[in-house]
Amino acid sequence: MALRDVIEEVRREIAVAGTSINEADAKAALITPILSELGWRGLRRIRSEYAVDQGRYRLDYALIGSGTKPDALIEAKAPREDLDGHVAQVLNYAFHEGVDICVLTNGVVWWLYLPREKGNPAERRFAALDLQNDDATEIAETLGSCLQYETLTSGSGEKRAKELLAALRLEQQIRNEIPRAWQRLLDGPNEMLIELVQEEIQEVVGTRPGDEQVRAELRNLFEYQRPPVGAEPLRLNRQPASVAREPASSPVPVTRGRKSPNKKVSVFHLWGQVSEVRYQYQVLQEVADAMYDRHHDDFERVLQLSRFQRGREGLIRPHQIGGSSFFVETNLDFFGMKQTCERLLEAFGYRPGDLEIVTED
Repeated sequence: MALRDVIEEVRREIAVAGTSINEADAKAALITPILSELGWRGLRRIRSEYAVDQGRYRLDYALIGSGTKPDALIEAKAPREDLDGHVAQVLNYAFHEGVDICVLTNGVVWWLYLPREKGNPAERRFAALDLQNDDATEIAETLGSCLQYETLTSGSGEKRAKELLAALRLEQQIRNEIPRAWQRLLDGPNEMLIELVQEEIQEVVGTRPGDEQVRAELRNLFEYQRPPVGAEPLRLNRQPASVAREPASSPVPVTRGRKSPNKKVSVFHLWGQVSEVRYQYQVLQEVADAMYDRHHDDFERVLQLSRFQRGREGLIRPHQIGGSSFFVETNLDFFGMKQTCERLLEAFGYRPGDLEIVTED
């Protein structure tokens, strides 16, 4: 019988018995069949009531591939029990036993951990499986790739678990950063945001608005308030008509023969090499990175220039230069960006003319 079929059978058992069964029945009907299908059968491979903490506590299952040291430890509870109160204890025992993977389950929910990873318990959990509600194929894939006898004993199970944990941490990092990135866009207002708005308006109405008009409208449209703890991270409120607005410049029609005061960068030349860019701030990023590649040994001289510093603190749109500890502010208008690039070139003995920025009207 395939693992997916066993999971479906366990689901039927859960549907019939509900969560009223005790721990012993949960192990017999819900947990052991899955472990058996994963290849953990016989006393050479699986031990029950495994002693830890010098015999003072016993975990329900130890999965032993070869030798006497477990490859994984599993603690079982009754389906009606809340698992949260047992996580710290199970992780502690598994950590001190030197086990790579541990599992806490009540037969319905399976929580899988890497106990030797850093972080709080939630940050060490690489999978949370709900046998009642999750897709059976996905459950089988996760359990098989991490807990199958062959994968766990070969080391590929731990490797897969670390990949899953890394993916979860990256997803959480992105989720945390999205409101911060949006905040930075609104706090500026950011030059990239202004360019995007200008391009969108120009595409629709055939006219590219001026920088100050866009700035004024964005300030009026977005009233950013720093939220209290636990509140929504962002409020978007249109101000009432009675609120005074900063005077805005008139839109500049994009017509043949008339120059727009806004510069749209398409390409730039540095030391004879041509690079394409979409946004003007990318010129400064690439020039700074190129300079770091050539002069990383004495790059500290950039600290004498404005807009360069160590660390990102206080910068609206920081760019980390060449993966180093040096950062540059890129939230600049065209002329500020061009001036910063030229001063950077001069700081290392190059001519400002070594950089040519091609703009479009």
